[in-house]
Amino acid sequence: MSKQLILLIAFTLSALLPTHAQTEIDSVRRSFEQAHSDSAKIWASIRYAALVEKHSPDSAYQILNDARMIAKPLADSDVGIRNLYGTTLMRLGVSEVRYRNNQAVAEKYLDEARAVFINTGNYKMLAGCFMTLGIMRFYGGDHDEAMRFHSLSLKNYTLANDSIGVAGCWNNIGLVHSQAGRIDEAIEAYRKSIAINELLGFELKVTEGYNNVGALYTQMEEHEQAIKYYNDVVTVRTKLGDSLAMASGYSNLGSAFMALGNLDTALFFYQKSVKILENFNDEFGMINLVSNIGLVFYQKDDAATAKLYFEQALEQAKALNLPEKIVMTSSNLAMVMNEEKNYDASIAMSMEALKLSHRIGTPYQRINLFSNLSTAYEGLGDAQNALAYLKRKHAIHDSLVSNDNKAFVARLQREFEAERAQKESKLQEIEALREASEASTQRNRYFFLIGGLALALIVLVFIFRAYRVKVIRNKELNLYNLRILEQKKQIELQAAELRDINLSKDKLFSIVSHDLRGPFSALKSILDLVHDDQLSEEEAQAVLKQLRKTFDESAGLLENLLHWSQQQLGGIKMSLKKQDVKNMLDRVILMFDRNLSAKELVVRNFVEPGNYVLADKHMLELVLRNLLANAIKFSYRGGVIEMLAFQRGKTLHISVRDQGIGLTELQASTLFSFGSVSTLGTENEKGTGLGLALCKDFIERQGGEVYVVPNSDNGSTFTIELPSYSG
Repeated sequence: MSKQLILLIAFTLSALLPTHAQTEIDSVRRSFEQAHSDSAKIWASIRYAALVEKHSPDSAYQILNDARMIAKPLADSDVGIRNLYGTTLMRLGVSEVRYRNNQAVAEKYLDEARAVFINTGNYKMLAGCFMTLGIMRFYGGDHDEAMRFHSLSLKNYTLANDSIGVAGCWNNIGLVHSQAGRIDEAIEAYRKSIAINELLGFELKVTEGYNNVGALYTQMEEHEQAIKYYNDVVTVRTKLGDSLAMASGYSNLGSAFMALGNLDTALFFYQKSVKILENFNDEFGMINLVSNIGLVFYQKDDAATAKLYFEQALEQAKALNLPEKIVMTSSNLAMVMNEEKNYDASIAMSMEALKLSHRIGTPYQRINLFSNLSTAYEGLGDAQNALAYLKRKHAIHDSLVSNDNKAFVARLQREFEAERAQKESKLQEIEALREASEASTQRNRYFFLIGGLALALIVLVFIFRAYRVKVIRNKELNLYNLRILEQKKQIELQAAELRDINLSKDKLFSIVSHDLRGPFSALKSILDLVHDDQLSEEEAQAVLKQLRKTFDESAGLLENLLHWSQQQLGGIKMSLKKQDVKNMLDRVILMFDRNLSAKELVVRNFVEPGNYVLADKHMLELVLRNLLANAIKFSYRGGVIEMLAFQRGKTLHISVRDQGIGLTELQASTLFSFGSVSTLGTENEKGTGLGLALCKDFIERQGGEVYVVPNSDNGSTFTIELPSYSG
């Protein structure tokens, strides 16, 4: 490339660059004009390409490629030019993956650059190649390969004595550990990066470390602690005037506030970040940001707006060919499709994302995809597939929890073994010293009686002190062993609790499979009789009436089962808001109109308007439905059910009272337990014992209580207490 061509590009692009970059551009132009050697011209080209890359990547690519063509024929004869040739290859590789999304060509350039730097012994530039490859593997979802390349980069930066590069490597290693769920290793890596940057006085790099630590607190769901770190990050970056870094801080603040349920605050910070990234045309950074804004609108119950943002994020992820982002945004979009009842489209999108998820290995995303598939099949009325995908979701969740527990126990065991080995080594050293002292005394006592006595006294003093040290060490060892035993007991208790949960789960599914088999078998038999014309119209009507009653019970069972499954897997998210108790009770009563008419029951809602509680709408409605269904089940035909509410302090008490068969003290004591035995209703209605257990769990999660006043003679009164809404 001629000097005139480079200068022409420099003058053309200078108008597009910020004012503060003009001084550097002028400096590079003067360096090129005054260069008397090929190496000086190549170096000036590399510097200029770096300046214009963000604003005009195609022009920067052309400059680098022309510089490469100049350097290539001269590289064999001059080590300096050979290093510059390797630098042009590395910069071209970075440009290919960053601006052209061409990973194969990028790896070709980086492999050639590595060969050059190995030949010249340039550890610093070789480390840069490994770091770029590690970043590529990280965003491609291959965390093991990413860790391998970042470790090689760290080794070479250490050999080059490059503290800045070493700090960057520890930061990248922390990111890989964090993404893989290794929290302790991630924190240790970030601390090393922060410590180096503090010594170097790089405030911006220090804030990157704090930003990553905040992300770990977010991952551990300690969002308030994360917000403290993110606020410090934004404060320092604002002072430094680094707009792009500020955008990252605002985005992280938005995520933390969204996790806490402060949706308006979250949206405010996300939109501030969007304005900055739009100015920099940062398509990669916009993917997560746009997807998170979609989640805010989804939580605001604005599915239509959420869908627009998710579609935009998915389009950008596909354009940049980022598998992990494609899976994430596809899962979000399928979730909205379920909300729109577009179940077939949701299933198709979830299945496509599931294939990609298996290829890149993202188990946490598969949990979300299985949840979407279960919801979609439930919406289509396919209970078999809905339950099958819930089980698959549960299996992955159990596997991840099990792996975490195994890792925790293994870590405790390693720490214990290391501590014990250290203590045994110290005791052996003390024992060896004691034996050496006794042997020395034995050899010299016949020759130096007086000196021997003095020496014996010194040895006795030493032995006494050694003995005291040994006693202290033994006490410390015993205390440590007691702590290990206590931790072991805690782990065994947790294991016992898990076994009890699994026993309850097995018992529940046994009941469910038995209770669901009956209605479906009855339906098949009736269809066979109808098909063969073996039922009169009167008989068919009677049988269908009974079958409809049975299916109503089965529908209630399935609904409680699905809510129980979501609760077990942590899939239910609460949104505590103002709820109108009278209006909600009226809606619940209307839902059971046919059931009440069938048993000739009357419901009297004595709750006055103006009674409000702070609760989750869906959880509270499910509890009230279960309590009314329970009252209908145990009421005698022609009876009365009453709904009451009264204020006591800062809580509202809501009661459902029936005049049915009532409860004994013994029955009441086990009524709210998972796996409790269900009894038949006044007209042989069936149940599983799951509904009331769900009621107790959902009410306690909202900060309330539920209890029953047993009365074996005149019905039962179920009462829930929830915080009143004070406005």
